[in-house]
Amino acid sequence: MKRPSGSLGVLVKWAWIGLVAVAVAGFAITRRQVILQDLARFSSQELVAVAALLLVGKLGMNATMLLATRHCAIPVSLRDGFYMYNLAQLAKYVPGSIWQFVSRIAMLRARQAPATAIRDSMLAENGWVIGSALLIGAALLGLAQPGFFPRLVGSVARVPAPLQVLLGAAALLGLVVALLWLRHRGSRLGPWLFRLRPPPAAWATLALGWFALGASFWLCLRPFLAGGPPWPAVIGVYCLAWVAGYLVPFAPAGLGVREVVLALALDPFVAADTSLVVVAVHRVLYLLDEVLIALLALALGPEPTKAPPPA
Repeated sequence: MKRPSGSLGVLVKWAWIGLVAVAVAGFAITRRQVILQDLARFSSQELVAVAALLLVGKLGMNATMLLATRHCAIPVSLRDGFYMYNLAQLAKYVPGSIWQFVSRIAMLRARQAPATAIRDSMLAENGWVIGSALLIGAALLGLAQPGFFPRLVGSVARVPAPLQVLLGAAALLGLVVALLWLRHRGSRLGPWLFRLRPPPAAWATLALGWFALGASFWLCLRPFLAGGPPWPAVIGVYCLAWVAGYLVPFAPAGLGVREVVLALALDPFVAADTSLVVVAVHRVLYLLDEVLIALLALALGPEPTKAPPPA
């Protein structure tokens, strides 16, 4: 699989990774003492618990993929789903933002899955994941921190006027494009969406996955909270930050974007330097979990191909 050459998008993604690396290096050099002090406050038991919750959350997302493929009539075994999902997940860190999808498509095609079923399963999976994160994040924040969204609107209102105009124009253009698309495809969109609606098992699996992922971040943050937000609010912020990182095309695996959103959301409760240490520690544990699960998937291998019956 070759990386597209001369692509401006890929260059932007590499530039973003470089900027994140420079920012991390600069922070590590200029805030070395603060970093060491904050790292000393983590206990090994807490870090193990964070890694365990991340593992549960990742397995929940893996199960969602399996449910989506089976929902679209692609017979994938538990072992094969574990193998495909976790190997493809590492590809999301490659600049391009498509390689986890391309590699999954290639593996499903190798298993003779129809192209339309692959398309529908991947759209369903990603729609379920993003939709559930938005719903759970908004609900938890609305219940636990009712003032969060008014503060967010106030922050948008303080954006410089030229940027407000640019954002408004982009939103209007997006709305016009969406309405035009619905005008031509709307008659077929309803039945298609109804067919791809998540089954109850998917909702339960996603709720467990988001709770585990969000709780892992709250547990990572807990040593630094004196009277900070309650755990439902932290889980809600994490869900929305995850979506923000997912939707930004130039940030592989939301790298940098998710961390900035979380640090900004924590600003009233945790010192800026400390919040950056927390999100960095959480990201490192997240990545280590993904690498270890991928190595396990590689060791187990795909489902063995059954030998054809004797003639």
